[in-house]
Amino acid sequence: MSFFMRTENSVTKRIATLAGLMLILAMTFSVFYIAIESNHHCEDDDCPICMCIQLCKSIIQSGANSVALECSPFLLILPVIIFTAYFTIDTPVSKRVRLNN
Repeated sequence: MSFFMRTENSVTKRIATLAGLMLILAMTFSVFYIAIESNHHCEDDDCPICMCIQLCKSIIQSGANSVALECSPFLLILPVIIFTAYFTIDTPVSKRVRLNN
């Protein structure tokens, strides 16, 4: 049973890594597309370039929101981690002292 659990876990990690890389690539290419088309002068109401620029802006915004959503729990816990790391008491266990009888 544990063999299947490890396989499922590694597949999940690969899928999550692939999804993260796809998000990073989409955001990067969106930034480059907006930079390339920044001097675009629109003459039509239904301009495909303007629609692509709006799509790229929404991709960047959604990517930034997802990164902020993923990082917010860590940023809330970070002061607690720093506080406990700074004020920890040294014990024989933390110093890895071996207690022989």
